[in-house]
Amino acid sequence: MDSWWVRLLPAALRPRFEGRIATQRVMTNAFWLSSDHVYRLSIGVIVNVWMARYLGPHQFGQLSFAAAFAALFSGLSTLGLDNLIVRDLVRAPQASQETLGSAWAIKFVGSSTAFILAIAVIWLIRPDDALSFWLVFVFASVFLFQSADVIDMWFRSSLRSKHSVIPKTIAITAGALGKSSLILVGAPLIAFAWMGLAEAVVGSVALLGAFIWLEG
Repeated sequence: MDSWWVRLLPAALRPRFEGRIATQRVMTNAFWLSSDHVYRLSIGVIVNVWMARYLGPHQFGQLSFAAAFAALFSGLSTLGLDNLIVRDLVRAPQASQETLGSAWAIKFVGSSTAFILAIAVIWLIRPDDALSFWLVFVFASVFLFQSADVIDMWFRSSLRSKHSVIPKTIAITAGALGKSSLILVGAPLIAFAWMGLAEAVVGSVALLGAFIWLEG
């Protein structure tokens, strides 16, 4: 059965896609991935501009420094495995459980290492800066939930990115609404870092729920 968007195409283009189910799946998957990127970028710009106006240059600078510092260690949480995992899932779908299990274990170890190193280094270089320590602590805690990204890779490998985009969109929207609420109630700086962590938790739980619902 043709995808819904094929029926919306001009008559001159429709024959190029009708009946080509594989091509339609690739195009649909690309649509969901592109929509996810556009939505993330749009809502991120809006919320960050509002946060910057609310927090002011000094506090927003502190928040940005902590986020950037934690990001220095993010490579350890992914270990450059994402594309390799997707490739292996495509090549050997019959071994998907072993691939996903191994990927989760490796990424969890890497994420835990990145978390420990981030808070250890910030403590060593800024031992008297409690605020920076706790901000980095919260941002680095996000690493501990990134192992759930293997579920996203599973959906990507089977051209079903819709099922990972929707949970992530829910988390991003909830995070944006949460940060907006913090601005409206006059919350302190650290609350925005915690809200970012809450967004990561919601995203991971939503991804896991989608996986269990569809594959369980």
